[in-house]
Amino acid sequence: MENINLAIVTRDRGYGNALGYGIISVCRTIIVNVFSPEEFTGKRSMYVFDGEEPAGFDLVLWDGQPEIRGRNIVMMVDKPSMACRNAAGDNYRIYKYSPAQQMISDIFDIYGRVTGRSPVNVSPAGVHVYAFCSSAGGTGCSTVAMAFCQELKRFHDRRVIYVSLEELESTGGFIKAAASAGSMAHYLYSLFRDKKSVIGMVGEEKVRYRPFMESFTISDDFGVEAFRPTKGRNPLVDLDPEEICMFIESVMSSGRYDAVVIDTGAGLSPAALTCLEMAERACLVSTENADALRETNYLQYLMAVCGEDMLHKMIKVENMVRSEKYHDFFAEEKDGKNMDLLDTEVVLERDNICSEEGSIKKVLLEGNFGNNISKLANKFIEPLGSYDTIN
Repeated sequence: MENINLAIVTRDRGYGNALGYGIISVCRTIIVNVFSPEEFTGKRSMYVFDGEEPAGFDLVLWDGQPEIRGRNIVMMVDKPSMACRNAAGDNYRIYKYSPAQQMISDIFDIYGRVTGRSPVNVSPAGVHVYAFCSSAGGTGCSTVAMAFCQELKRFHDRRVIYVSLEELESTGGFIKAAASAGSMAHYLYSLFRDKKSVIGMVGEEKVRYRPFMESFTISDDFGVEAFRPTKGRNPLVDLDPEEICMFIESVMSSGRYDAVVIDTGAGLSPAALTCLEMAERACLVSTENADALRETNYLQYLMAVCGEDMLHKMIKVENMVRSEKYHDFFAEEKDGKNMDLLDTEVVLERDNICSEEGSIKKVLLEGNFGNNISKLANKFIEPLGSYDTIN
């Protein structure tokens, strides 16, 4: 994306330098200059146009007194309660002691509001969309989906974003949310508020406004990203098919990801069904005690709504299998009375697969569990084979 020219104006040169180094260590697309108020006002004539706006910088972070006003001037305040990003009259304020990642989230959001610009990235040629689902709750669908994301990131060098379509999403149980990052609800508001505004043309194609995703995403220790969860009900659940397609398109075209992993859980909302239909591969997470009739009815419903090709692109995982059954799983003879529409391809043993650090669960990609998550990832990545030849 384009560079952002940022000026930090402060009497505390040590603080200004530390803040500048912190910002550029997290985001290399921001160019930082540090001034004292006297240096900045002395050189201001070099940057002023149209009366009051410093034209040489996209944003100016002003620390201290006296306060000055300008369309792209952001005041730095000493108390979090004084910060605001939605003030009328371009009165933007950010907390000066926020962590660098949170500071960058504020900077990107204010930059978009001040300039009206949208991120312009080169989208990767092949962004893959994968989906995870279940016919009932309690199967560990989210844990398997997150383990799959970490497998892709750690061992396949893929840039991955995890998207939850659960009614009450569990993203916050796997990734610590930065308090000042905008939530999913804020991203959707920004996306749909300006969905009709055209900011330019690429050839004959209209380029529409998209918010900067850096202001709304969080990441785990391995670099798997996700949108910061919204408190309460997940707003993605209420999107209609056109809106969820627009949301997924905005993620895919951001240029930030190679894979979008969508956890639909046991949901059958229009948004969930649309995501399952658009996914190139899908995973049904089941358990050894799953209700076979319920699972069959679930799959038949998916085929009726999303098309019969759903079965051909779906991989069944049996999760939380007892140790004694795990070792003999594929050695068992089929008795011809199996009601399942899908054969199990990957088995995950009931084991200690997560550790807890405070309120955050860490998926352990070791042992049999990790080996079989690796097997699952390879099945997702390999060509669909016979599916490609179906008429």
